[in-house]
Amino acid sequence: MTQDAVLYEIALLQHSNLAHYRIDDYGDVTLAPNAPPDAMRAVASLKKKIVHTAMGVSYETEIKLWNKPASLRMGGEHLGLFKRTEQAPPDIHVHVHTARARLADRVAQLAARHAEDATNGH
Repeated sequence: MTQDAVLYEIALLQHSNLAHYRIDDYGDVTLAPNAPPDAMRAVASLKKKIVHTAMGVSYETEIKLWNKPASLRMGGEHLGLFKRTEQAPPDIHVHVHTARARLADRVAQLAARHAEDATNGH
């Protein structure tokens, strides 16, 4: 697999169009004359149903193409069309000041206790 192969497949999905396909009287799907040669690769699923009625046999065919918005998004991201918004990092500055203040308070408490112990002869 190459980068070019991946981009080719994405482009194939992006340019897929139901007009690229023909359904005959028997419900079989073929490529239309104007279709790209690899257009069948853009087909996600085909469902063919044979219906028997008093009038005879009829065919119902459902064709689904792969997700076009997803392939457009992948192509757009590759080209850098969509800017990702990054969340700003948390305000660490505030947390540092809070930690420093707590540390300073604790040091002051210990110093006061040490001074008191020294005064009391401990």
